[in-house]
Amino acid sequence: MANRQALITKRDATSVFEAAKGAGFGCVRFISTPDGRLEIVVEQRRIPAADGTANEWDEVIE
Repeated sequence: MANRQALITKRDATSVFEAAKGAGFGCVRFISTPDGRLEIVVEQRRIPAADGTANEWDEVIE
């Protein structure tokens, strides 16, 4: 299989991640579709602790 050009460069992806983090978003996803489109989805998401307990800082941050 031949190598092909990346849909997004590492530099561009890093810029998107940093911008989303700076805007207060907790999750960034890149979705590439079969027709060649690249979607960037940012969302606020809480991740529970590994033991299932609530994080004490969740109320503080909100």
